[in-house]
Amino acid sequence: MADVTAAKAALQTQTQRSSYTKLLAPSDGVISVRNAVIGAVVNPGQEIFHLVVDNRLEWQAQLGMRNLMQVSEGMPVQLVLPNDRRVAGRVRQIGPTLDEQTRQGIVYVDLASDPQLRAGMFLRGRFELPLKQGLTVPRQALVLRDGFYFVFVLGNDNKVAQTKVQLGGAVSNTIEVTAGLREGDRVVTQGAAFLNDQDTVRVVQTAAAPSADETRKPAGTGPDSPAASATGPSEN
Repeated sequence: MADVTAAKAALQTQTQRSSYTKLLAPSDGVISVRNAVIGAVVNPGQEIFHLVVDNRLEWQAQLGMRNLMQVSEGMPVQLVLPNDRRVAGRVRQIGPTLDEQTRQGIVYVDLASDPQLRAGMFLRGRFELPLKQGLTVPRQALVLRDGFYFVFVLGNDNKVAQTKVQLGGAVSNTIEVTAGLREGDRVVTQGAAFLNDQDTVRVVQTAAAPSADETRKPAGTGPDSPAASATGPSEN
């Protein structure tokens, strides 16, 4: 009887050890990376396989703090493949931390199924921000001094006032101004970098003097992200 009990215990031990040799995936998918080596001892937490879950791919975009604050979960994204084809995506998650060196955060975007997408691709995308009212000025009207952006506002006496502004998004060659200007302010757009506060200028009446325009910022003009890698959500 003792021999039978010992044999059952030995069988149970060997069965348990045998179960350690089997790896079960939590869901269907495709293995994109295999780090496992036959006969190697695996440590706890070590990545053995990289699984693209349900054949889904995600795009990881790195954005600076200012652009990161404009992005929200569920926001649509347009990505461009190397052959200029466009692929739709949607923001799934925004990383909770920033890189200590680059001060950039990661935005995770789920991609629509496309046979030309491959894990490891580098893509460029555009976040589609909602419409909103805003003031814009031509890009050449901005002057960068001491780490801040300024424009020169033209007064009735033809003197200019150096005015500090805060910037938002960009639409083609125009920049959104979120603070520092009022609708109708006339700004200098040519040679602004050579001016100082209270300089007197001569207005050439070849066209209406440019002003801070109130306009709608169209969808699809959100922050461009740098090239980022498309990878699959992994299960280690």
